[in-house]
Amino acid sequence: MYVLHHVGFGVVKVGITAAISDRVARFEKRGFDVVGLLAVPTGQQAWDVERAVLRHVRVDLGLTHSLSQADLHGVGGWTETFSAKELPSRNLWSLVQKFHKETMRVPGNGAAGHGQAGALLST
Repeated sequence: MYVLHHVGFGVVKVGITAAISDRVARFEKRGFDVVGLLAVPTGQQAWDVERAVLRHVRVDLGLTHSLSQADLHGVGGWTETFSAKELPSRNLWSLVQKFHKETMRVPGNGAAGHGQAGALLST
């Protein structure tokens, strides 16, 4: 899982990727900075965490995506972008960590403590 920040667009982005993927690098080439990376044991668990984060951001915080499909043509992921003013990168990273911990406690999702929380790399 990752959280990214694009100063020029004024957005943050959450997403999931495979360890062997170049997805994060493709976003970096478009001006995104890595805020944090989180190793999650399975793709299903990563998807569960991302879904919980997105539900919280969209429903509880009432935010909608900030970029359009045209803004991220060729890499996708525009529906997981949000205004950095309304949701600072540190806050989004904290949500990822929170929902990761909660998801790991759910029976059938693996024992708590599996997966490594990456460090906050930049803001």
